[in-house]
Amino acid sequence: MTNTWALSALWVGLALVATLLAIWLKISTALSEIVVGTVAQLVIGAFLAQGGLLGGTPWITFLAGTGGNAGTYYTLMMSTGLTFGTISALFGLNHQIITQTQYSYIVGTVIGSAVIPTMIANTFFLPRHLLTHGPAGDALRQLAQRPTAAEEA
Repeated sequence: MTNTWALSALWVGLALVATLLAIWLKISTALSEIVVGTVAQLVIGAFLAQGGLLGGTPWITFLAGTGGNAGTYYTLMMSTGLTFGTISALFGLNHQIITQTQYSYIVGTVIGSAVIPTMIANTFFLPRHLLTHGPAGDALRQLAQRPTAAEEA
């Protein structure tokens, strides 16, 4: 299965089957995609093609290898809740739901809670392949060259 368009069509078809199955069985779409993808890989790998759903194309291998790390990195960086937390706290302060002291504690907690996902993202999931060129890129490359906690373990 070396034709990229046929492989892409197969993936879209499998996604459609997984979505319809999730709706019909009233289960999570993610769960049905995992099950359908695993079964399809087993069937296609056993009967049709040695490479299975990957098809041996370099761009698919690239996406499968780095997309997960980059996606996890972006998710962790955006999961901090800084905007919502500070706006909610400010709303509570302006409408006298909370006191100035409570507001200070809440904003401090919101800012502190942003540090942990940022540290995890930069330590384990930094997308090193997206580092830019130039002075900023040089600084980022120096940062990326130091071993991560996962590599040291």
